Amino acid sequence: FGIRNWQFIYAYIWFPPVRFSEPLTIEGINYTYITGAMTEYGNCFDNIVVGGLMSDEGECASWAGATSMRDIAPSWYDIKSVRNKPVGDATLEHGVFDWQLAIKESKYILEIHQERGKKFGLWQHYFLLSEGAFEIHEAQTKWYLTLKRAGTGEVLQKVTAIGLFEFGKNLVGYDDSV
Repeated sequence: FGIRNWQFIYAYIWFPPVRFSEPLTIEGINYTYITGAMTEYGNCFDNIVVGGLMSDEGECASWAGATSMRDIAPSWYDIKSVRNKPVGDATLEHGVFDWQLAIKESKYILEIHQERGKKFGLWQHYFLLSEGAFEIHEAQTKWYLTLKRAGTGEVLQKVTAIGLFEFGKNLVGYDDSV
């Protein structure tokens, strides 16, 4: 797919399909996975959120919105760094993240509590790309999800999962030269 300029990305949060311990049922459809990303990408996207819940039959409940990256991990999001000086271990070490997704045209809210990385006995690591200009910090994560009806806050279901939760951060600043 061509060259990826990691310095064109400011920050992202990403997770591959994470399988629930049991299906999350919404409007009669059993969703078994959640996947998605939040990205600030060059001068194109400012905290774009994409993703959804997926069923084994291919049904998708798309996200309508999400808590911003800055509110999910403020210390990580706001820190400035330099080439070859990773920031993830220091700013994400607490390992607890609480955030929300709006799904199905904002008719439902999915409250997400996460316990991530070493603090919870799970693996974590980082690696640097683009000659030390970009850090990826990934960790195994315990997910606790509560589905609520928007407006009333009625709890409809709770499920758990274990899967990856990844943070990506530009350490040196925006560069659109490639």
